[in-house]
Amino acid sequence: DQIMPLNDFRQQNVPVYEPIIDPVITTSSETIIYAEAGVGKTLFVTDLAYAVACGGHAIKWPVPKPRKVLIWDGEMAKAELVDRYNKLVERNNGFGPLNMNICSSMDYEDEVDFLKPKWQAILNRIIEKHQIEFLVLDNLSALFNLDQNKQADWTPAKIWLKKLRNKGLATIIIHHANKSKTMFGTSDLSRQPNNVIALVRPDDYTAESGLVFDVRFEKARSLYGDAVAPFRCSFNEYGR
Repeated sequence: DQIMPLNDFRQQNVPVYEPIIDPVITTSSETIIYAEAGVGKTLFVTDLAYAVACGGHAIKWPVPKPRKVLIWDGEMAKAELVDRYNKLVERNNGFGPLNMNICSSMDYEDEVDFLKPKWQAILNRIIEKHQIEFLVLDNLSALFNLDQNKQADWTPAKIWLKKLRNKGLATIIIHHANKSKTMFGTSDLSRQPNNVIALVRPDDYTAESGLVFDVRFEKARSLYGDAVAPFRCSFNEYGR
């Protein structure tokens, strides 16, 4: 059995969590970031991923050192995706970090589904080959073929994501809000992640406001105070 006396358990040699985006994302962490369509969730997460690949700062948080990043996009047309990353590089003085890697489901003939062992194995090999430390899955609906309202359907993904965490990988999953502006799907989606972050348009939002939203932590394991205080984020054609 796996039962251990408390003092033996405390003395195990386990890896120490390292900050990736300090203090909100560490090694071996899992985060869900969700919003309604068009709020800016992909742009927000892409900005975080770019900062992790470069080091420096991600939005308002420090990034202690550059890490190898992989973003797997599940639904955008290839031309649209290329245009998005061209603009990202332009906003950052033409610098494309070598640590940042992109994968598009459009490059695969079969439907990508990370509920299936075949696709989990494909991504596991990519992670190992390229020594990925920070993984973005964009988005849950496009990359996991499940009934999101059935808890049992999410179980294979939950087990796989836990294995990635045990290898030290930090994962962000982008997800959608429902008509009530809460996270779509079963409550089981939010149980395993360290963080659940909602991006919400301000009450006084108008189309003329541009891309602006409030960042709110709905779940934050071992975080408190200023680290999880809500804040407003806005983007224009030149960035934040």
